[in-house]
Amino acid sequence: MKKLFFTLTFLCCFTSFFAQGKLEQILRGETKPDIDQLEIQKEKVEEEEKELLRKEVVMINRLLKEEKITKEEADEQKRAAATKHARNIKDQLQILDAHIDLMERNADVDYQVLYSQGNENHKAPRDSLSSRFKFRNTYGSLVVGFGFSNARGEGFSIGDRYRVAGSRYFEMGYEWSTGLTATNFLRFNYGVLLQFDGFKPKQAHQYFVLEGDQVELHDFEGQLKKAKLRRNNLIVPLHVELGPTDRRGYSNNFRVGLGGFLGLNLSTVQKLKYKDDGHRVKEKNRLNSQAEDLVYGWSGYLGYKGTTLVIRYATSPTFKHNLIREEVVALGVRWTF
Repeated sequence: MKKLFFTLTFLCCFTSFFAQGKLEQILRGETKPDIDQLEIQKEKVEEEEKELLRKEVVMINRLLKEEKITKEEADEQKRAAATKHARNIKDQLQILDAHIDLMERNADVDYQVLYSQGNENHKAPRDSLSSRFKFRNTYGSLVVGFGFSNARGEGFSIGDRYRVAGSRYFEMGYEWSTGLTATNFLRFNYGVLLQFDGFKPKQAHQYFVLEGDQVELHDFEGQLKKAKLRRNNLIVPLHVELGPTDRRGYSNNFRVGLGGFLGLNLSTVQKLKYKDDGHRVKEKNRLNSQAEDLVYGWSGYLGYKGTTLVIRYATSPTFKHNLIREEVVALGVRWTF
């Protein structure tokens, strides 16, 4: 009986010590958590201790079922285990709360607490370039947006060739932001986006025709129901962003970004819907050979938290050989998640 009790006690102490391992790593400085990580660790402390208590109770019940201990001994061991884990939770939460309070009071300096048995050392703040870099924070967000796309060029303006409401775009991708200052007020934003620009001719009876190396709008001979040109682009947006952030680095107020984009045109396709001898016909014409391969230009945005108003101006031409240069202008809304 004594041997069983000693084994059970040793196992419980070992598992409790293992559960506290991450906390001690944090306090010794082996990991460098922020306040949010410590808050998460507080939630895990209670979950881990409860799971350890559950395992001890299961083991005690098994010993009771095998008649290796009496009912009274089982109840006593359960009470002792419950008391131990309750104290474990209380003590660990006190330590974490004290550490959070310490970090909040010294949030503006590089403050490090070294943990050791019977000896606590304090490392003075360092005002060096390398220590300031540690405040840089990189985080990523899913991006989804849509809006209106159109074109301008020599001799024509927005809305002259394409419908304003009928020409739209959609984009989705992923962006990262890296802080350039200690507080992340100045950031560098970059990412990868798939963009789909759609253009509908202003005249409903017109469609795109390839003549030689020129892409032109011609009148359709027949009952044209729909003509739409779609450009599918893969781009890399690059912006410098200004605005306050929360502790995790995410924007929590108004922000503004200025920069540009660079990418590739993946495909340029015209979709046609018309009637031929009373039959409905759907047709796709690829204009990849005449589409400009490189896509580049300027862009900027003004946002509040996760919503931004975006403007984009492509200085690259839509078709590389056309005598009349056509450049895309887009205005829309983008959300980050």
